[in-house]
Amino acid sequence: MKRFIYLDNAATSFPKPPQVTEAMTHYMREVGANPGRSGHRLSLEASRIVEHAREGLATLFHVTDPSRIAFTMNVTESLLKALYHIPGITIYGPLKAEDQTATLSVTFDRILPIESDRAFGGCGSINLAWMEEGIPPPEAADILNSRYDIFVRVGLHCAPLAHQTLGTFPEGTVRISMGYFNTLQDMKDTAQAIRAISEPAP
Repeated sequence: MKRFIYLDNAATSFPKPPQVTEAMTHYMREVGANPGRSGHRLSLEASRIVEHAREGLATLFHVTDPSRIAFTMNVTESLLKALYHIPGITIYGPLKAEDQTATLSVTFDRILPIESDRAFGGCGSINLAWMEEGIPPPEAADILNSRYDIFVRVGLHCAPLAHQTLGTFPEGTVRISMGYFNTLQDMKDTAQAIRAISEPAP
């Protein structure tokens, strides 16, 4: 397979670890029941799988009581539940899941405490409204995809209100979201591609 650089991890991570594929295949072929809904053997096995996952996450995140870990539909729902209780954050949009349209705008009074000197690293996303005189985000994303085999997301990212807050509405941005499996070489190649796109033609 031709080498490509996957930078759309905020949508879904790729590649999936083989253990994920194996676990999902086992569940779909040999379990398949709904956990906590029945008392038969398959339903009990499904419940055991869920509890095992909860215990594993508790170990990973040093949570003393695994029952305090809640599974939600998606990251958006989790973020809404957490952000709602943090002072200094304003959320625009419905909080009830049934009223949501995947639109959210969040403003932060400040990102870090003024006295903070902590350095943060790891996975994350970068939004490029593209360059000042630049190429429209859809065109930039298409060039990254077709010319450089770099897969990113372009547009409003299901958050038009957030883009109104940022001043990037209606075109949106190019979103580069790194993940666990991205390498330093991936990012060097991406930076080089962005530099080439942004430089004016001779």
